[in-house]
Amino acid sequence: MPRRGWFQPLCANATRPRLYFEELLMKKLVRLLLTIAIAFVVVIGFRWYRYVTNTDSPYDEVGITLNTSMPGPLNAWGCAKLKETFRGALPPYGCAAENGTQWK
Repeated sequence: MPRRGWFQPLCANATRPRLYFEELLMKKLVRLLLTIAIAFVVVIGFRWYRYVTNTDSPYDEVGITLNTSMPGPLNAWGCAKLKETFRGALPPYGCAAENGTQWK
């Protein structure tokens, strides 16, 4: 019978610790990327909401770009909110009708 040393069990199953480490690393990477994506959506969404509900000016360039980039229902809601606040002003890009001087 061959003699076994204290390192023998580690050599017999040497791939398991490496696989476990790779699985753990992949889970952490996925969690980090998901956290970054959620943080990005929250920051952009907050910035858009702050523009739509502002009372200073409807002509903020970043806000106009964000509102124009929003999907249809969010863009329509944002334009309605801006129209409610700035009824007498010219509509910003993305909220103007075809002639450019009236709200959608």
